[in-house]
Amino acid sequence: MTIALWHAACEATGDPAFGLHVAERITPGAFDLLEYIARSSPTLGDALARVAQYARLVDDVGEIAFVKAGDEVTIVPRLIDAWPIPFGVMEAILAITVRMARELTGDPALAPRAVEMRHAEPRDTREHTRIFGVPVRFGAPRNGLTFSEAQLALPVAKADPALSAILDRHAQELLRRLPPAGTFSQRVRALLAAELRSGNPALEPIAAKLRMSTRTLRRRLGDDGTSLSALLDELRRELALRYLEEQTMTLDAIAFELGFADARAFRRAFKRWTGRAPRGVSPDLR
Repeated sequence: MTIALWHAACEATGDPAFGLHVAERITPGAFDLLEYIARSSPTLGDALARVAQYARLVDDVGEIAFVKAGDEVTIVPRLIDAWPIPFGVMEAILAITVRMARELTGDPALAPRAVEMRHAEPRDTREHTRIFGVPVRFGAPRNGLTFSEAQLALPVAKADPALSAILDRHAQELLRRLPPAGTFSQRVRALLAAELRSGNPALEPIAAKLRMSTRTLRRRLGDDGTSLSALLDELRRELALRYLEEQTMTLDAIAFELGFADARAFRRAFKRWTGRAPRGVSPDLR
């Protein structure tokens, strides 16, 4: 429902940089407790780490990873379970993070060392450069923001150690009250996503990874109202739509990523899912 609403909003506005402009217009306090936790943190790095720690209080479909290389750290927001996401949503997430970094440190000119986005480069990138303060690398293997360790050590302008400790305790209590992350079907789906490229998303290896019999696996999935073949078909469809939207892969590459024997088999499946033929990037344009 949320994804459909996002697509409808993009279409209604006709704004190719819709995600970036959403990030600019979000009002203070929109992220409730998570935002106040960040604002009370001692440094920018601490604030971002605590946002990652308590992100599940906002939603439970995403996570934030921190990848260190030399004196730089890349913040990589990603979705659990390979759930498809419009590229505009990821642009909004990254732009909100940069905006938050500027507001926390009181430096309106603060810019990340690098910005990476998986989707293809749009025709006009001027808004991207204006908002991020640096050129964006499109068609990258990941979505991410890279900051130097010196930037992450910048003090938060309104840090409050006493309030920070109170908010930490409150957030931890709220996390404890949440149900366990992910249903059994979601766990199986995540394993399927990992098995796709090997071409072996079958019942036996999935059951082995879960340390249960294939019979138990079928029964548990049946209790959730689904089956392995239904989960696999749904996962392939959603990933196919995301890969095609990003416009960075050929149909052969997508077929390989999704575990199909060849592009022909992928085309047949896509026609069954959507009623139309898929259109990937030409090999000559990669």
